[in-house]
Amino acid sequence: MGKRLKAAREEMKLTQVQLAEALSRNGVPLSDSTIGMYENGKRRVTYDVAVVLERLHGRPAAYYLALLSEDEAAGIEAQRKVRWKK
Repeated sequence: MGKRLKAAREEMKLTQVQLAEALSRNGVPLSDSTIGMYENGKRRVTYDVAVVLERLHGRPAAYYLALLSEDEAAGIEAQRKVRWKK
């Protein structure tokens, strides 16, 4: 789970501080040290964090909660893109 969060953060080209600020602006106040604990597996990503990450990064919230595999998440992303093009 932490690896997924770190990969998403890096794809968005954000530092831990910047991600914490973005989450805070979207109603989930967190510190950069909490982001670090998520990434290092010391804490589990919560549902509210996963929902905001979905809005910021585009992956389904279930992906960040480790309820979906990488392939399943990619399939959902592809379906969303097709729906929006219509």
